[in-house]
This record gives sequence, C-alpha cells and structure tokens, in this order.
Amino acid sequence: RIWASMSKHFVTVGCHPRVPIKEYAIDSLKQLAMKFLEKQELANYQFQRDFLKPFEQIFSKSKNCIAARDLILRCLTQMVLCKACNIRSGWKSIVSCFACAAADPQPDIVALAFEGTECVLHGQFHLVTDIFLDVVNCLISFACNGLLEQISLKSIDYLELCAQYLVSGVPIA
Repeated sequence: RIWASMSKHFVTVGCHPRVPIKEYAIDSLKQLAMKFLEKQELANYQFQRDFLKPFEQIFSKSKNCIAARDLILRCLTQMVLCKACNIRSGWKSIVSCFACAAADPQPDIVALAFEGTECVLHGQFHLVTDIFLDVVNCLISFACNGLLEQISLKSIDYLELCAQYLVSGVPIA
C-alpha cells in the first residue's frame, strides 16, 4: 500500500514541467529500482511489475520531453544489463516501455529503445519466455515504425527467430 502512494508521487514529479525536476525523479526511481532488484522476486508475486510501472507511465506522459524519455530508456537498459537475473514480473513493464518507445516520433528514442530490446533478446531471452507474446508485440511495434528502416528490418529478422523458437524451443542466441 505504501508503494501505491509513492508510485503516484514519482509519476507526478516525473511529469513535472521542469526537466531537472523530472530527471531527478526518474533518477531517484532508478536508484530505488536498482536496489530493489538486488534480490530476486518470490514466485507468484508481481511487485517488480508494480515497482517498474512508473517508468512506463512517465514515459507515456512525457511526449514533449525527449530528455525524460531518453533517460527512462537508458535506466531500463541499465537494469537489463545489470540486474536481469533477478528480474521476474518486471520484464512486462520493461518490454512494454520499449514497445511504447517503438512508436515514438523521434528516431533517437526508437533507436535507443531498440538497443534495449536487443539486450533483452540476446542475453536474456530465456528469462522473458513467460512474456513471449509481449516480446513479439514489441518487435511488431518496431517493425511497423517507418522512421528507421534498418530497425524495422532487424525486427522482422527477430520475429523470424521468435517463430523458430516456437518450432524448436531453442532460444535466440
């Protein structure tokens, strides 16, 4: 119940019109999340998902602030690189944020989100098989983005690998 109140506060401050305040809130949220992700989540709990949800909410509400969206994607990618082995239910929020960024009008944001998605696919695919459909939908979002042809084509290649995974059960390498 405490997190419900704190989460709303982080979203409110993370959507503040002044960029330094926004960035401070996002950075504080990242520090809390990194500390929280030091321990593995217990089975059948969804607290990580709830804990990472403010990143998603701030991202979707920060349409006019490239700096905030950029910082959120960098934070999530850092979590994937540093704490992947402890993430369970949090994958859903991370992949959802990357999917949201795939439709962004800014090519730099799309590219950054795709880099984060590739980190998930290459090093952590075995950890996200529980949310396989979310990963596929994320890749479809990148494939449909007309801003960066290379990313669209790479996404289609990854979708092919996902299809092969369904057939063979061998994770993406």
